[in-house]
Amino acid sequence: MKKLIVIEGMDRSGKDTLIQSLIRTLPNCLVTHWGSAKGSTDAEKKANQQQFFADQMETWQYLQSSPIDPQHLIWNRAHLGEYVYGTIYRDTQPDTWVPQLEEEYLMGDNVYMIYLCGTPEFLLRNDDGESFTVDIAQKTQEANAFLEAFQKSRVNRKLLVVVDTVTDYRPKAEILDQVLRFINS
Repeated sequence: MKKLIVIEGMDRSGKDTLIQSLIRTLPNCLVTHWGSAKGSTDAEKKANQQQFFADQMETWQYLQSSPIDPQHLIWNRAHLGEYVYGTIYRDTQPDTWVPQLEEEYLMGDNVYMIYLCGTPEFLLRNDDGESFTVDIAQKTQEANAFLEAFQKSRVNRKLLVVVDTVTDYRPKAEILDQVLRFINS
């Protein structure tokens, strides 16, 4: 079965590393990176995000009938990031429209959502300077919001993966193995 794999998580949680490992392991992957919602109102942001979802699904469906025929579509972030970062940093109300996008596009049996999480202290300590925040209170707020969004999500198949051992990242192979077992179950 062709699979849509959504990788979610805070900055420095290992999303790109996991995606690179999945590309090397899974056959025929197509990867796309979620951008922040464009627009100045929640209605505009919802419409733009809805169009993004629709475009991605249309592209995937087209490619499935082409010689490329990807078996796996991987989204580097999707709706949970917008739910968290839109609420905290962009003063929007994504909780009013993100669940509808999830309902429209992410409720199939071939959708697998993986949420990579670590302690705020660990993620902050390993920050590359490109994250939204370098403040522990805000990083904790982000972590709590991501966990809440993950728990509220109605995606049928979802997995929470802890990426740290408090002092270091868990081994990449161990995380990949956990994710592959989930995707192949």
